[in-house]
Formats: sequence, structure tokens, C-alpha cells
Amino acid sequence: MSASNRSFRSPRVRSSVASEGTEGTAAVGFRWRQLLPTGLGLLSAAFAVAVHHPADSVGLFHGSALYLTGLLLLAAVTLGCGLPDHCYKLRRWLADWSGFGVDLTLVCAVIWVGLSVVYHADEINRRQAMHEFWWWAASAATFIGARRWLGHAAGRRLLWLGMLIVGGLLSIHGWHQVLVSYPAILAKYEADPDSVLAAAGIAAPEGSAQRMNFDNRLRDGGPIATFALSNSLAGVLIPSLILSAGVLFLQFRLLSLLQRLTLGLISGLIGSMVLQINSRSALGALVLVAIVAFTVILLRSTRWADSRRMRQQRLVLGLAVVISGLMLVVQATRNPEFRQRAVASLAFRVQYWQGTARMVSQSPWFGCGPGVFQAAYEKYRPLTAVEQVADPHNFLMQAAASGGIPLALGMVIFVGMFVVLAFRPSGSVPEAGAAAGEDLDRSGPTVPPGAVPRPCVADTLASNGWGARGVRLGFGLGMLAVWMLGWLTNQAPDVDPYLWGWPLMLLTIGLLRSWWRNLQVPTGLLLAASLGTLIHLCFSGGWLIPGVALPMWLLVAAAFPFTSPEAGRGKPTNEERAATFAGDPAESTDCESFSFRPRAPVVALAVCMLLTFWITEFRPTSESQRWLLQAEVAIQHGRFDEAIAANQRAALADAWDPTPHIHLARLWQQALLRSDQAASRREYQNAERAATDLGGNPTLWGLLAELRIHLFQRWGQQADLVAASQFLENATDLAPANEHSAAQWAAVLDTLQETDQAEYWAERTVMLASAGNHIQRQLERIVILQPVQLGVEASEQPRRISAQDFLANRGCP
Repeated sequence: MSASNRSFRSPRVRSSVASEGTEGTAAVGFRWRQLLPTGLGLLSAAFAVAVHHPADSVGLFHGSALYLTGLLLLAAVTLGCGLPDHCYKLRRWLADWSGFGVDLTLVCAVIWVGLSVVYHADEINRRQAMHEFWWWAASAATFIGARRWLGHAAGRRLLWLGMLIVGGLLSIHGWHQVLVSYPAILAKYEADPDSVLAAAGIAAPEGSAQRMNFDNRLRDGGPIATFALSNSLAGVLIPSLILSAGVLFLQFRLLSLLQRLTLGLISGLIGSMVLQINSRSALGALVLVAIVAFTVILLRSTRWADSRRMRQQRLVLGLAVVISGLMLVVQATRNPEFRQRAVASLAFRVQYWQGTARMVSQSPWFGCGPGVFQAAYEKYRPLTAVEQVADPHNFLMQAAASGGIPLALGMVIFVGMFVVLAFRPSGSVPEAGAAAGEDLDRSGPTVPPGAVPRPCVADTLASNGWGARGVRLGFGLGMLAVWMLGWLTNQAPDVDPYLWGWPLMLLTIGLLRSWWRNLQVPTGLLLAASLGTLIHLCFSGGWLIPGVALPMWLLVAAAFPFTSPEAGRGKPTNEERAATFAGDPAESTDCESFSFRPRAPVVALAVCMLLTFWITEFRPTSESQRWLLQAEVAIQHGRFDEAIAANQRAALADAWDPTPHIHLARLWQQALLRSDQAASRREYQNAERAATDLGGNPTLWGLLAELRIHLFQRWGQQADLVAASQFLENATDLAPANEHSAAQWAAVLDTLQETDQAEYWAERTVMLASAGNHIQRQLERIVILQPVQLGVEASEQPRRISAQDFLANRGCP
């Protein structure tokens, strides 16, 4: 580190800062200044946790991202309070509408999601809705805070390196699954399928559609690494591949032979995993990004007609387009199943979008509400569709479902502003040490022509290593949290692939270190990585998956940095610009004269946001999860009374979550199966009623119906069968295309001797089973509870039969 860089922490500099005011003021300012690297460390830790901790959108709705959401909010608040006070002046935001307009769009989107929660509060699961709302808030806050720092070259370098490390680790994990883990699990499954299903927590009787789906996914599914689906893994590998291969192509002449080989091997590793995943949307996104990049360079080539660099870029990107297209053609030609699956996959997505469009048309202003898409979609699912999807596989459709057309339009405006502003003409802002005449037009932060860039604390801290140290420390602590907390909760990633992955990544960092310090990641490359992710999310789920969403928001923030111009000082010289944006204290002492005490309204807003999150989300959810975990442990040890008490405390801790009441209903039902006592039945009915009052959905109604049918098998009380019939009526009303609910209700109505209704639902079951010609819907794979009195025989497990056997017993062909 140079002497000028060390001067930021030297007594000489601190004394110069103190000369601007009192000694106590300078000390306070220095402490506020330290918040920026602290916030960067928290953000880096959240990044490591998000991509390595197993999570999906369904998990998000059930609170699996609670701590990650809180960490992101804390990081965003810390980043915001660590900026100099001139960044909070509204006139500076209004001076550059790219700073004010984009932030305002996201803030309005979050507010609209909150209004959607309030609008649907009486008809949806409020706890799931709050989980999604706070993820929207955390994502917006992260973007707004991160883009204040990621516009600097140091921030972009760190983000590029983080994506390279994550892409390499996940690719190694994926290949380990393909070559080692999956063959071992398949061999174990073939030997003892029930034990594998039990370990996975899946209830799938032999011959059921659930077991068939598990079997197909195990045999034909692609690698998933730490995610729940292959397409989610692809959502992280796409930007990683674009960034690594893009830097290799665009800065090939600046690399040594060993560095070229290193980047080539990492790019090949990530690219091979993208091909192994066999995701049509991922491959299509890569090809489209290559075509768009090639087209943009051709359109801009008239400006640099004599530039050798532009000719090289056109050649390289032209080759990339040709190679990408050939890879896609070869993949489709070599694998006919690729073409067939592509057509079928697109047809399924059209069904998802049609159902979502009908859903939004019923409530265009607020959609179905956040956090409940999977349950709400069942009412609009086409009769020929078989999948019960968790999201519509399109990020704009996802926004429309959560907050209606206004929220979707807000996302369209956000993406449109991002694209327009990313390509707008702007003045060049060279980095310090850049060669004279070197074209850096798309390599760093931009400011309006004629304006003087205001020195920013992020530049100073970056040049002195504070930001880098905070990011490195945060990423390390995040990885430590992934493993330590993962082992405690039995959710840690596999150890074996990382025994290979981390040495390889550390070797890569060592080989690239001497060159990486001078790396300048072009804005166009960051834009391409963001665009590739968004194209993928147009045909795949992942908009609300933390491991996919957080890298995407950081990439967009880096490609769309915030600028705070200082008007009225005239146009600076190149030397002044270079010194200012390098943040060199020896060259630009004005940066040292900043006040780093954030304004009172900013601190008050940050405190209010964190307190609201604590009261409405973190405290009730964490308390409820803690008691539910204690209840699960008590059940495993056979302590029934302790499990009841723990679930009751969980219900008191979170008045919006029906989960504790569902668990209580299960526990009291088990007690009723042993002894039909009035007190136990009363407690069971209270838990049942409390669960339904907090938001009914087809899955919940179906579960409660099965509990009642099981009680009927044990004791033969007609009231249980009547209650089950009412629950199934609600389930079929909310999910008219569900063949299982139709078959189960037909069986219950037949036992209740409601012949006409039973005949209607039996015929509907046959119709649904044949709709779409799906093998999963065949009658022999629809397994239902048989509504007959069995006595003691049903005290442990209920009796199940296939819908085909039920229809045969009724004399149906």
C-alpha cells in the first residue's frame, strides 16, 4: 500500500479532519465512516449464505430466509448510514434522475406489496405474505444501498471475483452429484426405497404419483448443487459464466498465459455444468445475450470505426455468437429428447401463464397477494395441467400475481430504466492510473457531461483497502455460518465436493491476484450478466429464490451505479477527475472534509424499518420456529404433553401462522386414535378451527379431510365423515383440477350414500385422470383413504386404496 493510501488512517489526516471542526466532531465522524466497510462485510456474508444455503421460493414462504432477510436489511441500513451526509440531500438525487427514479420505483413497489398484504389480509396466510413482503423490502434496500458502492472499480472487482468463486464451487458441487452422489443415492433407493423417501421427508405410498415423480426426478433430474431445482442453479451459473468468459475474451491481451489458462478452465467448468443441467432457458439466455452484445457493438462501431479494440471485440463476440449457436444446434441434434422436452416445457409454461393471467384478471389491482401463489394457482390451473407449481416461471408474472398489474408495471419500468440508462451516452470517468487515451467509456461510473463528480467515501475506503477487507472478512464469516449453522440444523452442503472446490478456488485467486488488482469490469459486461439472468427468469422460477435473487440484484446495482454530481464548479481536468475518483487523500483532501454523520431523518427511518421488521416478522417467526423445533424433538422422544405445550407456545408467539395449529390438530388426532375422549376431541376441533381461520387453502382442506377420514376408520362416527365431506367441498372449490380431491370426495359421498353427487365426482375423477394424457394422473396412481370403519386396525396407519379400485368396487368400468 502506498504512502498516500496509508495517509487516510495516519494521524496527519485525522488532524486535518479535526481542523474542520471540533475534535469531538471528528471522532464521531470517523466512527460513522467505519459503517461502510461493516455494511459491505454484512452484505458479503449474506451473499455467501444465500448461494450456499438450500432455499427455494416455497421455503421463503415458510420462513427459511428469515435470518438472511434480517441480515440484508441490517447490511443495507449500515451501508446507508455510512455514507457522507451530502448523499442524503434530495437536490442531489433530483440532479440525476437515474439515482432518484430507480430508487423511487423500487420503494413504490415495496409499498404496493405491503398494500396487497393489507388488502388480502382476511383471506390469505398472513405469515407467508409477510415473509414475501419483507424479502421484497430487503431486496430493494440491498439494491439501493449496494449501488452507492458497486459503481467503483474496486466494488466491481470484488463482485466479479465473488461470482467467479461461487460459480466454480457450485459447478464442482454439481459434477460431484452427477459422478458420485446421485449414483450412490440411486443404488440405495433401488435397494430400499422407503428408507430414502423417509429420509427425504416425503410421504409417497408405493404406486402413487408422488413416488413416481420422485423416481423420475432421481433418475432423470439434473444436478442441483445447494438448490432445490436445476433451473435455480442455472440462474447463478449464467452470470458467472458471462463474467468469467467475458473478461477472458475482452482482456485476453492483458493476461499472461497461465492466467488465460486459469480463466479458460474456470469458464469451461461452469459452462460444462450449464450444459449438464440441460436447461433450455439457460442455454437460450446465453445465446440471446451473445447476439445482443454482438448487435450492440456493431451499432456502436461507427463511433470507433478506426479502433483496434472495437475490431477485436466485434471479432471475439462474433465468434461467441457462432460458437453459442453451434452448441445449441449440436445439443438439439445430438439429443432428440432435448427438442421434445423443449416443446413440452414451453407448453407447460404457457399453461402457467394462462392460469396466472386468469388469476390476475380476477384481482387486477393486487393479484392474489404475496406468499400464496401455489395455493391460489390451483383455482385457475387448466384441467389438462398436472403440475402444482410454486411460481409462474416468469418474474413479471410473479410480480403480477403478488401485487397485481401495478406491481408488474413497476418492474417493467425498472427494467426499462435499467436498459435505457445503461446505454445512454455519458462522459467518461477514467480510473486512476488509466493510460492516456484508453477507452473506458463503459468501464466505470458515469456522470452527466459537464458535471464535476463529487468525491465519495466509497472511493476513499476502496483505495485504502477498507472495503476489500470488509468484503473478504464478511464472505469468510458467511461461509463459516453456512457450515456451522448447517451442521446444527442438518442443512449443511455436502462436504466432499468442497474438499476439491476450495483448494481449486484458492489456487485460482492466487494465479489471478497480480492481474486482478488492475481489473476493470466493463459496465456492458455487467449488463450482459444481468440481462442473461433476467432472460432466464422469463421462463424459469427463481425471482423469489434468495440464492438467485441476491446475485441478480447485486449485478444490476453494479451495472446501474448511483452518481451524485456536484453542479456549478465547471468542467474538471483529466488529472482532477482521476485523483478525485481514485479517492487519493494526497490528491483530493476535499473527501476528508466530508461529514459522515447521517442526518436524523435517515437514522430515524432506518431504526423504524428495523423495529418494524423485528415486531412484525423476526420476533414472532423466530419464537414460533424455536417452539416448533422443541415440539419436534419432544415428539421424537415420545413426550406427548411436552409437544402439545410447545406447539401451544408457538401458536401464542405467532398469531398469524397456522402451522402450530395444524401440528396440534395432528397431535390431538393421534390421541383420539388411541382413545376417543371428549376433552381430546374438543381440543382437536379447536386446533382445526384455528388453522382454518388463519387462511384456508386446498392443501390444508385436503389434510384436514384425511385426518377426519382416518378418525372415521378408527371409530366410525358419522360426524367425522360429514366434516371430511365439507372440507373436501372447500378443497375441490379451490382446486377444481385436482384429481386426488375429486376421487377422495367421490369416495366419501359414496359412503354417505349421496349417490348422485358421488356419481358426478366419480365421473369427474375419470375425466381429470385422462385430461392431458399424463401418466401421473392415471387412476391406479391416485391413492386415497378408504372411508370404511376398520376399528383397531386403523389405530396406527390409515387404509389406502387406488381410485381405480374404488371405481371398480362401485361397478364402474
